[in-house]
Amino acid sequence: MKARGEGVSLAPTDVAHHLACQHRTQLERKRLAGELREVFRPDARLEAMKQRGEEHERAYIDTLRAQGLQVADLSASRDPAATRAAMHAGVDVIVQAPLGDDTFFGIADALLRVATPSAFASYSYEPVDTKLAAETKAGSLLQLLTYCELLHGMQGTVPAEFHVVTPARPERYRTADYAAYFRVIQDHLRSAVAATPPPATYPEPVPHCDVCAYWQHCDKRRRDDDHLSLIADIRRPHVKELERQGLPTLAAFATAGTLPAAPERGRAETYDRLAHQARLQLQARTTGRVPVEALPIEAGRGLCRLPAPSPGDVFLDFEGDPFVGHAGLEYLTGYSYQEADGTRAYKALWALDPTAEKQALETFLDFLAARLQAHPDLHIYHFGAYEQAALRRLCARHDTRGAVLDEFLRGQRFVNLHTLVRESVRIGIEGYGLKELEKVIGYPRQFDLRVAGEARRDLELHLELGRRNQITNTLRDQVAAYNRDDCLATAHLRDWLEQQRAERIAGGQIIARPAVGATEPTAEVRANEARIAALRDALTRDLPAPEDRNDEQRAKALLGDLVGYFLRERKSAWWETYRLRELPPEEHMDERAMLAGLVHVRTLKRQGRQEHDRYVFRFPVQETGVKDDDNLMCTALEDVHPEGKMTSGSIDELDLESGEITIALPDHAAHRLPTAMFSKPFIPPDSVENSIVQLGERVRDHGLAGNQRDPALDLLMRRPPRLRQPSPMRHPGEDAPAALLRLCRALDGGVLPVQGPPGTGKTYTGASAIAGLVADGKKVGVVAVSHKVIDNLLAAVSNVKGPKPVRVLHVDKAPDDRVPRAKNEKAAIADLSRGTVVGGTAYFWVKLQESEKLDYLFVDEAGQMSLAQVLAFARAARNLVLLGDPQQLEQPHKGTHPDGADVAALTHLIGTDRATLAGDQGLFLAETWRLHPSICAFTSELYYDGKLTAVAGCDRQRIDGTGLVDGAGMFLLEVEHAGNQASSSEECDAIARLIRPLLKAGSTWTDRHGEVHPLTPDDVLVIAPYNAQVGALRRALAPLGVTRVGTVDKFQGQEAPIVLYSCTSSSPEDAPRGLAFLYDPHRLNVATSRARCAFVMVASPALFAPEVQTPEQMRWANGMCRFREVATHIRVDPAG
Repeated sequence: MKARGEGVSLAPTDVAHHLACQHRTQLERKRLAGELREVFRPDARLEAMKQRGEEHERAYIDTLRAQGLQVADLSASRDPAATRAAMHAGVDVIVQAPLGDDTFFGIADALLRVATPSAFASYSYEPVDTKLAAETKAGSLLQLLTYCELLHGMQGTVPAEFHVVTPARPERYRTADYAAYFRVIQDHLRSAVAATPPPATYPEPVPHCDVCAYWQHCDKRRRDDDHLSLIADIRRPHVKELERQGLPTLAAFATAGTLPAAPERGRAETYDRLAHQARLQLQARTTGRVPVEALPIEAGRGLCRLPAPSPGDVFLDFEGDPFVGHAGLEYLTGYSYQEADGTRAYKALWALDPTAEKQALETFLDFLAARLQAHPDLHIYHFGAYEQAALRRLCARHDTRGAVLDEFLRGQRFVNLHTLVRESVRIGIEGYGLKELEKVIGYPRQFDLRVAGEARRDLELHLELGRRNQITNTLRDQVAAYNRDDCLATAHLRDWLEQQRAERIAGGQIIARPAVGATEPTAEVRANEARIAALRDALTRDLPAPEDRNDEQRAKALLGDLVGYFLRERKSAWWETYRLRELPPEEHMDERAMLAGLVHVRTLKRQGRQEHDRYVFRFPVQETGVKDDDNLMCTALEDVHPEGKMTSGSIDELDLESGEITIALPDHAAHRLPTAMFSKPFIPPDSVENSIVQLGERVRDHGLAGNQRDPALDLLMRRPPRLRQPSPMRHPGEDAPAALLRLCRALDGGVLPVQGPPGTGKTYTGASAIAGLVADGKKVGVVAVSHKVIDNLLAAVSNVKGPKPVRVLHVDKAPDDRVPRAKNEKAAIADLSRGTVVGGTAYFWVKLQESEKLDYLFVDEAGQMSLAQVLAFARAARNLVLLGDPQQLEQPHKGTHPDGADVAALTHLIGTDRATLAGDQGLFLAETWRLHPSICAFTSELYYDGKLTAVAGCDRQRIDGTGLVDGAGMFLLEVEHAGNQASSSEECDAIARLIRPLLKAGSTWTDRHGEVHPLTPDDVLVIAPYNAQVGALRRALAPLGVTRVGTVDKFQGQEAPIVLYSCTSSSPEDAPRGLAFLYDPHRLNVATSRARCAFVMVASPALFAPEVQTPEQMRWANGMCRFREVATHIRVDPAG
């Protein structure tokens, strides 16, 4: 920010800084006015980083010159006119290009000429930024988007893409995926700079504080104000709640000791804990002594989690950098242990690249396995959840030593001392980090923290810049000394907790030790893991480096990762089970996999063939993912299984609206009925794993021969559809069902992907093709991720009009009136030969024998089915037809997998960097029969590269006579509220007031044929992201007769003339499950595209400018921001 006349000139970096901290913008204004001096701290590393950045940029430009491109270097100029002249001349590359307008000025690293028409004729320019960091941050994108806007003014067209060149790889970003969010931040910045008087801002602690020149100034302000952020573990929503209730300082809250009224945000118990914490901190401040108060002893918590010390115990600490490469790097694994002679040893395993990271992981886990043999009672102590999570992530990423980690997780050998401290004591300190605790427990750190911090920053900078050869031994020694201190401090903390335990026992308290769990897996599990490990090694052993591989070698490497997919899923499911069993009770209500606060109401005795009694519980409103077909498990704290096994129960009935659940539980559970249970993670059956392993063994033995007609290999290799003769995906004037049937008939042992955006008739098109193939005498099957999806497609097949109806069968026990059920699997297979279309899940089709092979297997919702799963059952058919749309709901998976092995089958074919099928990849259904053109335009722009259009007649669709949403398109009803998380009564009231005039006499909707219909309750669809809000809306709308209320998942594939969407949460900070869920573009796509005429979003205004840290988060937020730009803003009568 610089002075320009009476105003200011802004740089692209000012946009990024404003996103990071709005208070910083106001401090910059004060600096320009001479009211504040920037605290400049010279840093030789920043200067070195600048020089390296210039080197990286020069190297990139040299590669462009080597390609024969004409380069104009404008580094000697700061006049945008020079850039404009170079653009007029049509230069291929413009380096150090000055760009500017009345407000912004910046210099782009490079502008690339592209073949997109503009004011200059048949070409235009896109900006490029060269970045040293391997991981691009949100601020970098805001800078480039500023350049895009400045280029728009100069060339008359917005660059379709912009580019980031890192040392690892070039990255391209679609401007439309980020531009709306950029405009929100830019407009906010303009207002913040121009407002008189300046807006009131406060230096709330944010991540940017770590690198801000004003940090000391802001920290002093918070301390002078005794700000609530000084309370240990307090969060911003808690601060807002306390301020709302008139408790703006730590001292005021500590003195009050409790909230004056029930909180709007969070639970009362949380504020009681924070008040206790504030009181202890105030006491420490006034007395000069840090108080330590013991918390009550509870079975299975706190000191009851502390194992007996063992000579074999290990104390672990990782040093990692998430910005090295695209997956981060755990560059140092440090651990301390006791030698045989009683002396304490320390080991540092360095890993400066992914290969060394894998070696360090194997070395450490092999060390643990050998040590366990000598010390069967050992435990691994660490501070915080990071170490366990990192080990799970590394085992999955490198596909190694997962069995060893399983043993230690199964035996509950990891001990998180941070959890033990929080459950055992409360201390008058500002944070419960290891460094803060060291002062309390008396650990004398041996290496200066300031020097260690600088050493870590230097080392990580070298890693991020790819300068590993510049990491000196001195730098390594300094970082290792810091890590050693952390390991020894962890050991000291364990001993301090032992002392606390001994003192309490001496005082008469009884504190049990946790039992040591079994670690040995079965011989069968060991043999299976060895088989998969050997197969992966055989597939990948002789492959060149990733950048040197051809298509066949890349496919073999991917298959090497995929053969362990189900093993990783199974491990992750068990790891998640262990995590949920040990989750502290105070976190149960916030855990989506949990159903917490269970209160026993009555017992229903077993009847007839029922094996167990059923127990009826009530529970409070909460955001839970528990579904009525889940099996539930008890937490370790409440599990009373007589043999030490895990207790589980089945749901007999679940009513989220009334807050009541009936659970069938084994007899021993009656001795201690649960107050919380969690959904048992799904464990994939062995049959699916065996099938993909067999595929891997076939490729190991015979290779990936190009002439094999094998759909599994074509899918793996991402080959285009294998047709008997060349043919376009669609002839001019040919409708989609006819095109698909023609392509299926021409398919010759390959894979045909079909991408069907909302309303394009994917199900109808697939059903018509199936009916046509059956009429040709072909054997056809259907598979999908769920029985419900299978039923939908089979029902559509049976409804296809023809000379005679097509018979369908579904291999499923649960009844459905639309689709007959097969007696058993054998009968279903026999019916295939008699012209029956059979549907079943993957676990049915993997059992099909070679002699029973289908001609065609249709995979519905292939955008939600993992690549590994499709490959597993691909051998069941000669041809695969994949129906789906990755831009709608994503495929769920539990595990962490290597890159490329974690995607859905259809995403694999399209490509993770693309939104739609290319012309020769498969059939893209480009016409929607559902959406009004104004809704279609939004959907097409954000999710389908502008390829989706509405068929003729959709423009007739409209609403009339309501006085609120007359016409068609997007509407926004903003509702002010605060503190709401998973439920909002304000939005429920607003939606009820909105629906009343929609259903009044004279309200109509017109379909695409021009027919006019009265609006009825069935014409209104109401969607909410959270189950708690769904229940609240059902209660609020029941008097109006509106019953179509549910989550996005429930209504995928459905439609209505009017759709209302309740965003529910008051702010991004309030949103359960964070930005990733509420702002998920897939969910917003499904929600908006249910509407034929009108889509109404009901939302708090605070949701439209979330703070983001990554490009992915910015893309999520962009959809909401773009919606607000195109929507018609409406208001409802508060009186209703």
